[in-house]
Amino acid sequence: DLHLSLRRQRQMCIRDRHAVFALGEIGTLKAQDAILSCVSDPDIHVIISAVEALGLTAPTIRATKALIECLRHPESEIRFDAALSLLRFAANPNCVLKSKMTSALAASLRDSNRYVCAYAAEALERLATKEALEALLPFLTNARWCAHTDNTRPF
Repeated sequence: DLHLSLRRQRQMCIRDRHAVFALGEIGTLKAQDAILSCVSDPDIHVIISAVEALGLTAPTIRATKALIECLRHPESEIRFDAALSLLRFAANPNCVLKSKMTSALAASLRDSNRYVCAYAAEALERLATKEALEALLPFLTNARWCAHTDNTRPF
């Protein structure tokens, strides 16, 4: 029966995305490897959970590269979670690939999703390198309150 098949498939998707997030809460490198394999899952919700879960793990080179790549994803919620996870990495004293993060986050300051911009700005502030702050300053100078908010789009 097609209805039963679709229901099972939906239940598996829900279970998978919760399992992926739980791996992030576990936070070990082995858990991170499993999460990284989910970043290319065919289900968008599993990808979103994986990208968010990566931010709960240690900032490794592989995880940082995966999150940087996710900043270019066509789905804005994935970019949003990638920027948030990179912000968490930037706040970690063991942060890696700061220069690559800075370039990617600087580009994200022009994202169409204002929350991506905000997390990218905060991540650059947390990185606090000369390069990161130089990328952040023009964004802050040009932003009156929010670059995406005006009379036609108040929220």
